[in-house]
Amino acid sequence: MAAMDKRYLGIKERLLDRALNLWGIEDERQLDPVVDLLLEAVAFESFQLEETLARADAALLGRLSRLLIPQKWMLPRPAHGLLSVHPKSGEHLMELSPHDHFSVNRVVQGVKSPPLFFTPLYATQLLDAQIRYRLWGTQLEELGRRRSYTEQAFAEEDRLGDHTLYLGIQIAEENLLHTDRLRLAILPERGELLPFLSEIQAFDAWEHPLVIQAQNIPEASYEGHYVQDLKEYYCHYLYEIELRESKASCSLTSLFPKLKEELHDVASQLYWIRLEFPAVFTLDDMASMGVHLNTVLVINRRLIRKLHSLEREGRILSLSTSDQGHFLSIESLEDNLGKVYIPRERSYEAGALGVYSLYFGDLERFDASDAQRQLRRVLQLVREEGNAFSAVDNSSFVSVLKELQDRLTTLEKTVGKMQSESGPSKAFLMTMPEAEAEHLALSYWESTGGLANGLSPQDIIQSLEPDKFDSASIRLRTKTKGGRAAETEDMLIAHLRYGLLSKERIVTREDVKSYLKHRLGITLRKVDLRDGVTISQDPNKGLVRCTDVFLELVKQGIELNEEEQAHLSSRLETELKERSVAHTTYKVRFV
Repeated sequence: MAAMDKRYLGIKERLLDRALNLWGIEDERQLDPVVDLLLEAVAFESFQLEETLARADAALLGRLSRLLIPQKWMLPRPAHGLLSVHPKSGEHLMELSPHDHFSVNRVVQGVKSPPLFFTPLYATQLLDAQIRYRLWGTQLEELGRRRSYTEQAFAEEDRLGDHTLYLGIQIAEENLLHTDRLRLAILPERGELLPFLSEIQAFDAWEHPLVIQAQNIPEASYEGHYVQDLKEYYCHYLYEIELRESKASCSLTSLFPKLKEELHDVASQLYWIRLEFPAVFTLDDMASMGVHLNTVLVINRRLIRKLHSLEREGRILSLSTSDQGHFLSIESLEDNLGKVYIPRERSYEAGALGVYSLYFGDLERFDASDAQRQLRRVLQLVREEGNAFSAVDNSSFVSVLKELQDRLTTLEKTVGKMQSESGPSKAFLMTMPEAEAEHLALSYWESTGGLANGLSPQDIIQSLEPDKFDSASIRLRTKTKGGRAAETEDMLIAHLRYGLLSKERIVTREDVKSYLKHRLGITLRKVDLRDGVTISQDPNKGLVRCTDVFLELVKQGIELNEEEQAHLSSRLETELKERSVAHTTYKVRFV
């Protein structure tokens, strides 16, 4: 408010100085009061015009950017993480679909937030199996449903290999015969070890090598603008092991004859996997390594379904969301004839039918602000025209007119409240339906953006279908992160600017800053770039030049510990190098 008053007074002072110079008056007190009032009015109108031009400039830039760059720069990014979920006992190879919803209620400073929803990114099968034992060095860890127990299982001279991790998997013999692959999530505590996970080797209990590779995440649909980034992020975490046709279980004592005798329950028949890690992994890394079955990539989103009548409601569909939600993507759009609609840019036919276009509040005469203006105009017209009948001497008509006036007053208050609470522009679909189509079945996703960040394994997460899964097994394995949405016009312009100017390529240092502002959003306070040197990964090069990137985060944001900073730094370094035209090496540090 102070800045606005300062600009307004500046305009008035300039007008006053100009008027005094033209008339040769030195003392402004000699100015005619009427002229002073006129100058006041002109200054106010000029100030209002300046504000209008500034808003029009931002709107024009936003409109041009929407036309020139893909829609993904305007859409939010969902928070993501890894979630473990097991089927009910006896239900082997259960299908976990992207439409299975999990929810968590978050409490911040004593205030309970609305439910946050998560769904798997892609369909997968859940095994009726669990990891019972982990062995490394001289240690054995027994994994229970609630807690784990670690004890010494071998004498020092009988210890396992320094880079070896054994997994004992409890699975029924019949289920094992019908299982052709195991999907694992491998989570090292040190983020700098992630690139080395791709060199892991796998063997069964009889030393037969097994094929281990990164899990294949399905390609994105037409509207999955966030899938590629998630595939790149989790390619180092999610693996699958192809099992041999001949599979057999064995007990701890038969596999490890030199096991200490005081251990209990060593006769259970388990299927064993041996993982050989690169030499860079230490025994401490083996001890802190998280290895989990039935662990999937989940993202913060909720599916919304609508049935739309083309005859009654036309061919424009409003993609409404909850108060905290943001439109994320289209899941499907189908008419009553069975025709599946596709985005207009995916169709190359002139005058194509069965297509749709996505708009963000700029669909002419069909957005929230235009609806409010139309309501106000109708209310004013009804009120003014209604007064013309006030002279009619009819008591019954007067009572009806009074009731109408009361309802108009209530409606005006509601419209005013809508205008004060209106947030960013909503999304709409413009469809081109088939001539015989009568109804459209629409499914789309909403996400809460940054509100779902920072959930940890300690947060209780539940399935919306409690009878379908083992409720006690549902648990987050990583903190949720990456959720963001353009809450303000400045954030939206920053995203559009990066997409328009850089085309996801980094050439200059300004491109680095633009990418980091786009990547970290409002959590980033300051970026500082300096010349530096680092040790090359190529042993033949020694020291090489690099760019040191120093990041300062806002203090009110989610605090990151040292391990989380190391994970994020490693990820940002990889992303920056992949986008760099000159393949520059970057070293990211937090201050």
